[in-house]
Amino acid sequence: MPLVFQEIDGDLFSVASNVSLAHCVSQDMSMSKGIATLFRNKFGQINELKNQNVSVGGCAYITSNDRHIFYLVTKEKYFYKPTMK
Repeated sequence: MPLVFQEIDGDLFSVASNVSLAHCVSQDMSMSKGIATLFRNKFGQINELKNQNVSVGGCAYITSNDRHIFYLVTKEKYFYKPTMK
């Protein structure tokens, strides 16, 4: 099945439950600011994400109510800035 990508303007958390979600996080899975806090509060499973031991450039994921949520690891620590290297 080909990847279908669609950009939708609206509330991210009100999309249909069959739509996967993704956002960027730090390797330490802190998720203490911005939209990351909303993901943390809504989907939880932080220990499961940490146990995946995903490095920078990788992707952790969980499933919640048949929805896939992807956590794109873009930096080591929450207080670091993401870089292109």
